[in-house]
Amino acid sequence: MEEASKTHPNKAIDVKHTYQDGNIVITHSLVTRQDPQASRIAVVHIFKFRDGRIVELWDLGQEIAKDSPNENGPF
Repeated sequence: MEEASKTHPNKAIDVKHTYQDGNIVITHSLVTRQDPQASRIAVVHIFKFRDGRIVELWDLGQEIAKDSPNENGPF
């Protein structure tokens, strides 16, 4: 995640939901980039922990369409 922050530094991540089941933690977040023309992105990160450290990380994201007919949004 530090590497991603270095290559794409002008963004903010707002964690909307966090879930835990044993050693698995999932976050559902909104990523907003500094460029006002850039789409916002809904992101899910899945972390696997062992001995208090992250040992695996998966993520997926989807741009949020500005003209989406979904009134409730992704959150």
